[in-house]
Amino acid sequence: MPAEIITGLLLGLLAAAPAGRGRAAAQPWEGDVEPGGAGVALMPGEVELTGEQWRALQPEPEREPEVMLLRREVWLRAVEGGVEVRARWTLRSERPEWFGHGIVGSGAHLRRATWNGREATVWAATMGGPMVVERVDGNGTLEAEAFVPGDPRAGLTVSLLGAPQGMVHLEGFSDDVILIGDELPVVAHGGGLSTGSAGLELRAKVPEPRDRGPLVVASVGLGLTVGDAEVTGRARVRWEIRQGSRESLSLSVAGVGEDLTVEGAQVASWRREGGQVLVELGAETTGLVDLDLRWTVAAPAGAEATVAMPSIVPQHVFRSPCAMQVARDGEVDVRPELSRGWRAVPSALVPAWAEGLVEGTPTAAFVRSRVVEGGGDSLSLLRLEPVPGPPVVVDVADLRVAVTEEGRMLMRVRYELRNERASHLLLTPPPGMELLGVEVAGRRVRPGRAEGGGLWIPLKRSLETIEGLVTVPVTVALIGRGEAAWARRERRELPLPVVDAPVNVQRITLHLPPRYRNRVQAGDGAVVDGFDRGEEVGYGLWDPQQVARADRVFSEAVEAWNANEFERAQALLDQLGMLGAGGAANVRGLQANVELVRPREPEEPEPAPESATVYHFEDDDIDGQTYFEDELADYDRASISAAPAKKAQSSALERRIRARARARSSDKKASFEGRKQKAKKLKAEGNYEAAAAEYREALEESKELRRLEDEESVEYDFEAEALEDELADIEARTSNDAPEPSEAVEDVVDEAGEKDLVSAMVGGVWAAVLGDEDGGEPDDGAVAAVSTGPVAAPWGIGVLVVVPEVGEAVLYQHLLLEAGEQRSIRVDARRGWRR
Repeated sequence: MPAEIITGLLLGLLAAAPAGRGRAAAQPWEGDVEPGGAGVALMPGEVELTGEQWRALQPEPEREPEVMLLRREVWLRAVEGGVEVRARWTLRSERPEWFGHGIVGSGAHLRRATWNGREATVWAATMGGPMVVERVDGNGTLEAEAFVPGDPRAGLTVSLLGAPQGMVHLEGFSDDVILIGDELPVVAHGGGLSTGSAGLELRAKVPEPRDRGPLVVASVGLGLTVGDAEVTGRARVRWEIRQGSRESLSLSVAGVGEDLTVEGAQVASWRREGGQVLVELGAETTGLVDLDLRWTVAAPAGAEATVAMPSIVPQHVFRSPCAMQVARDGEVDVRPELSRGWRAVPSALVPAWAEGLVEGTPTAAFVRSRVVEGGGDSLSLLRLEPVPGPPVVVDVADLRVAVTEEGRMLMRVRYELRNERASHLLLTPPPGMELLGVEVAGRRVRPGRAEGGGLWIPLKRSLETIEGLVTVPVTVALIGRGEAAWARRERRELPLPVVDAPVNVQRITLHLPPRYRNRVQAGDGAVVDGFDRGEEVGYGLWDPQQVARADRVFSEAVEAWNANEFERAQALLDQLGMLGAGGAANVRGLQANVELVRPREPEEPEPAPESATVYHFEDDDIDGQTYFEDELADYDRASISAAPAKKAQSSALERRIRARARARSSDKKASFEGRKQKAKKLKAEGNYEAAAAEYREALEESKELRRLEDEESVEYDFEAEALEDELADIEARTSNDAPEPSEAVEDVVDEAGEKDLVSAMVGGVWAAVLGDEDGGEPDDGAVAAVSTGPVAAPWGIGVLVVVPEVGEAVLYQHLLLEAGEQRSIRVDARRGWRR
């Protein structure tokens, strides 16, 4: 029988056998329709599938693993310049597979690589280290030798092909070199180090830290408020316990009052033992502990007094930075006398733990890197103690009198008076004389009528200057008809005006009628050869017209000073110098005030006097970093020197004059803040040109405000530095687009600007010299409030009155007149023969 027939029969039997067994075991089909296909009936529990569906339900055959890294063994030997590396890897694959992997890092130099004892196939990879590519069938062994340059003690990383387990052997390394793995831990085992980590780091062993006990940093914030009777002190000591814990704290204190109190949320109790304060905490404490200390110290009396600066030194701390603020609460001025190490800073840079410790606005702020016990710091308290005296004093009463042969008399009286607190001057004219007019500080005023024929003349207060009160000029013109004509030999008494103020010196220049000769000799009564007091009356000028103009210019200069218009005040003082009045005491006093807040640029810098108070700047570190390094970079100067040491009264007066000018600058401060906000808004909107203009104006205003601050304050220095930074930022943004002007345009602009400046100066000087020729109307604001009725007088004259200097002049002088004292001059004259 042919083989094909036999094979076909066998396959048919095998295919029919399972169906027959299934049908014999199954129950008969009870449905109406017999399922199945190709004449095959299906029994319950049987399904018919396609070949594709059947193959999809079959489990995938188990895949054999790829190449496996079983173990690695490494030898590291220290040599000069680096480390020699020998490594051996054991691999296995259940079927032939390709293995390709880098075996050493890019920083290593591969010297040799073998695969199962023969030279391995090594590829130079474009990235990373060299790569070994081999076909693995069963077990395999990979060996490599390399060199890694570097210093193991400084830290050296050896990158190798990692394995699940392995050993590392160190040869030739010192005992302080350790091995660290970057992926798997390193465990000492069997005389080696067990690890299969891919990255092996060699480095020197870090010594074990010693237990140094608690590590504490303390910060000390001081606030001193100086009043008229006492100095109120407050301190906040912040303890930062960074390591360990504390259950008690201690401080060394000096210069604090006996009423010292210590408060704090974690304070259980405290006690003071001499110069030590011991604080018990409620429990073992870590983190932050704040102590609040308060005390008062009596302010010594006197024009100049010294109060020791309180010293609060935390004990057993690693570092203790300190910050201090000073404020005033009264009329006493404060001048810190600080040792080396303090820095003057703006209040905005005072740290948070030192804020809010003074009452009111701080006048100065200082910081230092660490507190010092017994540093010798102090506060100088300066008081102005006014000398008791009358409200107004007449320094010089200068009278010029002209008489006629018919008995008529014209009198011009000029009082140079120092008015501290008086509102009016009561002047009583001589009998028979009537008022022509009154000028006060170059301005016409309308006096009030007093009982008995007296006149209430309204006064202005004297300006306080460094050299004392300036005098207020009061000029009065009187006219009288006289009782009788003069005889050929005339002897009579001429009464003089009386004022309700003491007079230091009264000098009279009497011009006799023409052809009369004086018969009273010098030394007889009040007659003198020449005046020895009051040389500067009327600014030392003789011409009444010039004196009147000088009065007006000086009055405007005082008004400019009171309005904080210092440049205008200086210009008016320069005009007085051109009038020949620059050497007068009044002009010198006001000039000193202007130079106090607007110092002139010296030609060469002068060295600071040895007696000056010097605030030095240092770069001490606080907690490992420079204290306020970024904020104080612009303030890192060699030193800040105060003004030369002066007498207490002089220094206190200067500070009070500056403080009054500072108090009048509220409008300037508001303008300054407004310009800053406006410039900031314009910059945010991208309008850089307008913003730069506002920043420049604000910068000039900050410089003006800085001149009004005391020498220890740096508030507006800080503001000016910030404004300059903003301006530089804007100019840097716009510099690339700005066209550069040509030289020709610059020359024309400079020439035109110079001509305009000269014209303005000349015009201003001539206007000041010529003055107001018609004299103007009386100052209605200076009319006496006590006036009971108008005074009949011709107001329409220009200069008040010019006394004719025709006849012989006789000089009289009276010294030290009491208030209300009546004086007269004795006349003895003889008329000469007519020619």
